[in-house]
This record gives sequence, structure tokens and C-alpha cells, in this order.
Amino acid sequence: MVVDWLIVAAACAVMTVLVMTVVAMVIRRHGKVAVMDVLWGPLILLNSVTAALTGLVIGGTGPVVWVMLAVIVVWAGRLSRHLVTRFGSDKEDPRYDDLMQKPTASLLTSVLLPQGSVAWLVSVPVQVAAAGGAGGVTPLVVILGTAVAVAGLVIESVADRQLDDFRAEGVSGRVMDRGLWSWSRHPNYFGESLVWWGIWMAAAASGVGVLAAVLSLISPVAMTVTLVWGTGARLLEKRMAGRDGWEDYTRRTSMFIPLPPRR
Repeated sequence: MVVDWLIVAAACAVMTVLVMTVVAMVIRRHGKVAVMDVLWGPLILLNSVTAALTGLVIGGTGPVVWVMLAVIVVWAGRLSRHLVTRFGSDKEDPRYDDLMQKPTASLLTSVLLPQGSVAWLVSVPVQVAAAGGAGGVTPLVVILGTAVAVAGLVIESVADRQLDDFRAEGVSGRVMDRGLWSWSRHPNYFGESLVWWGIWMAAAASGVGVLAAVLSLISPVAMTVTLVWGTGARLLEKRMAGRDGWEDYTRRTSMFIPLPPRR
């Protein structure tokens, strides 16, 4: 299986380099690093499709891979559709403004390499599942993992909808603390991370073996770290600090995992 996985992993690495080259060209053309966000979902989707098709060629891709791929198609499509509606503004995303203003910042080292690496790492469960299993599938865990991923999709979608409705009210300067946002300061990011924990569970149950299942933990861990400490929550909270009501909101609301609000 190791050799098969190396073949699949190499194909995904080539795809990542090709897509990030296109991303760099689009960023240069539009002058907005936020292009990376819009193309983030398609990049991971293309990696996953590459893994599935390469596995199909070498005889490893099974039914579980196609289930995982279906979830990723829905996730990537929803995310890109949601983000592209915000891309029409001429202004750069403030998170990327903060990131690129660092003295050592560059498009290659601060955006393309980190984001490309994470995209490749996130697709590892699909890679190992597509490379072929070492044993039998555990259907119950595959179903559970798929259910977790779907739950993450629902949470992410509802959170984004609630935030869009809040913004549509034109309440500039206020803190969004309704619905899911009263339980977590970043429920959309939590939902997104849940998608990848569910996909990892499905991959681990597809008969890849214990070692492959443990190693592919890098996927949900990398995604969660990126969402919390990378280009997600950490940068967003830095920008929100000082906004009216923000300190009280952080006092009573969980940072990431949804929990009942504190009184």
C-alpha cells in the first residue's frame, strides 16, 4: 500500500503545484490575495478528485472514496459560492492586509506555500483510501463519519446564512451574537473543521490499516489548526478586538467549539 499511496500522493502534489501557479497568476491579475479563499475549496476538491482517479488507475479506489468525494464536492461548491459573493469588493480582505504587512511577508512564503501545503495535507485521507485498503471496510464507522461530515456542512451553512442576514441589516460596528454565534465565536469554522474530521473517520474505516489511519490524522488537524491559528479565527479576532461589545462577547461565548453561552 505504501508504494500505491506514494503514487497517489505524488499525483496530488503535482496537481497542487499546478493549481497554486494558476492561483498566483489570478492574484497578480486582480491584485487581491483574497482570491485564495475563493479558490481554496476547488483546490482541495481537485486534489481529492486526482487522488480518486489515480487510485482508480492503480486499482485502489473503492466505494468509500466516492462517498467521501461526494461530500467534498458539496463542501467545495457551497464554500466557493458563498465566498465569491464577497469578492466583488475592490478592498482586500483585512486578514490578508494584516498578514502581508509583516516585514518578511511575501505572496509565495506567506500564502501560496502554506495554503498549498495545507490543501495537500487535507486531502491525505482521500489519498490513503484511494491507495487501497489493508483489510475490510467498517460500514458503521463509515456511516458515522459521513454523518459527522454532513453535520459540519449544515453547521457551516447555517452559520454563514445567519452572518449574511446580520450583515444585510446594515449594523456596522456591532458584534454578531445571535443563533449559532451565541454558542461559538466562529461556528462556520467549527463546522468546516467537523467536515474533515468526518471524512477522516470514513477514510480510517475504509480498511486502510491502523498506521495509515493514524498518519492521515494530519488532515483534520491541519485544517483545524489553519482555521483557528492560521488564516482563520486568530486573524479575524485581532481585527475584531476593540469593537463595541467584543470583550463581553468573548467572555460569555466559546471561542471555537459550540457551548452554551456563559452568563
